[in-house]
Amino acid sequence: PGLRVAQNRQWAHKHVHHGIKHFKNGNRVEAFQCLNQALNIDAQNVEGLVARGALYANNNGLEKAIQDFELALKVDPSHQNGRKYMCETLVAVARNHEDDKEVDRAIEVYERILRIQPGHKEALDSINFLRGPPPQQAPPPAQQQPGPVTPTKSNRSDGGPQQIQRLGQRVSSRSRSRSPSDNARPVSQHGVGQGRGERKEAGGYDDRSGP
Repeated sequence: PGLRVAQNRQWAHKHVHHGIKHFKNGNRVEAFQCLNQALNIDAQNVEGLVARGALYANNNGLEKAIQDFELALKVDPSHQNGRKYMCETLVAVARNHEDDKEVDRAIEVYERILRIQPGHKEALDSINFLRGPPPQQAPPPAQQQPGPVTPTKSNRSDGGPQQIQRLGQRVSSRSRSRSPSDNARPVSQHGVGQGRGERKEAGGYDDRSGP
């Protein structure tokens, strides 16, 4: 079984190689045929999935392209071209949503791009553009400064020395008139009052770094 698997991988790799060659020469029908043959032999051939996904994306088959890229990235999450082409294809999908005035869906796709490639500039710029600037807060109302306090003249007499003297005389006379039994009565204590608190279409296949 191990030998058979190795042979299948070699046959699949050969078909992928021919498919990519047809792709670069613009022979899309032949490219599809070769890549499909490769994936029929080895369904998890990452290079075949990425190449066919790029071919789908260049023929406006965005959803099929995304499916191929997803399968490829499940096998090899760090595949450089797989991540690159996936992001380019998702940008094309998001732009279609923008053209259809589907802003929320476009933002969702751009956010998906950022999960694949954090810091993706076009995705970030598009999200900021679609969401618009944050609302500005109104400045707090100006506080009125209290005016100067004008002293008022009290009508009450502040009591002169004579009044204080008379009051002392009354207190003294009451103290003398109280009986000893009055001093024995307990004094009632009053509680203190508590104050209230104030409470981004996919590009062509990258031939520089391989599929």
